[in-house]
Amino acid sequence: MTDLVLPSETNPLNNLFGGELLARMDRAASIAARRHSRRIVVTASVNHVAFNRLCL
Repeated sequence: MTDLVLPSETNPLNNLFGGELLARMDRAASIAARRHSRRIVVTASVNHVAFNRLCL
């Protein structure tokens, strides 16, 4: 999956907001799950996410 990061989705240091990254991760996971299962899928929950360092 390729996605474009817009300036409105970044903080003053030009880093993507964590919530925006989570939304994109969820979208990519749903695409993969839907292709694999050939059914409608939903994210039931996300219990923990740790951002250990910046993605450059």
